[in-house]
Amino acid sequence: AGVYEPKGNVGTCAAQGFFIQANIASPIYNFMLSVQFLLRVKYGWSEKRIGQRAEPIMHLVTIAFGVGTSFLCLGLELFNDSTLWCWVNASPKGCSQSYKNGDGVETDCERGDNAEIYRWAIFFGPLWACIVGCMVVMAMIFLTVRAQENKMKNYQFSSAVSASVHSRRQSASDIHDAQLERKRKEDERRQHKQSRQVAFQALRFVGVFYLTWAFATVNRLLQLIIGHSYFWLMFLHTIFVPMQ
Repeated sequence: AGVYEPKGNVGTCAAQGFFIQANIASPIYNFMLSVQFLLRVKYGWSEKRIGQRAEPIMHLVTIAFGVGTSFLCLGLELFNDSTLWCWVNASPKGCSQSYKNGDGVETDCERGDNAEIYRWAIFFGPLWACIVGCMVVMAMIFLTVRAQENKMKNYQFSSAVSASVHSRRQSASDIHDAQLERKRKEDERRQHKQSRQVAFQALRFVGVFYLTWAFATVNRLLQLIIGHSYFWLMFLHTIFVPMQ
């Protein structure tokens, strides 16, 4: 009802919903990728060690959650018309779900009872946990690179000072003082260059996450809170989510 030129049946709708729900594996993989960067940069793991010890667990967790939640929804008959496509929703639309009813009041939903709870428990909750997790991991990588830069800078500056002092003792020349001053200014210009690059890359990595999923999250929040959304928001939801 309310769908222009509807095609298909419950089976085809469930098939579409199955693969859409399995797509939760995509943000989980992005989080796992950021963890892999952390293992390399902060903890010094080799690619071989990551491939043998970390990657199998990452693949298992990601695929198991994506496919497992899809089968869970399939068994609970949660895949129904969800306005934009078939996904987790109660049917018929607007039916009274059990969690909203008082004690002893039965639901009038034919399929997908308590779908709104499952939406956030198996998709949007894990999704934003991955986004926040990526932010934390990227911050850890940035701080690690910044600390390494500071150590290297202090070492280089101390070496330059020692060399200059030694030269002055030998020749008592002011040339080395000028060289040291130029060296110091060059170091200031190069200071934290690598950490700034890491910060910029991290912002882009997390920013794409936000851009992709912000409209979808707000759209589903409005549907949950006020019972409807707006065309422009659904349009942006439809445009950005497939671009991940």
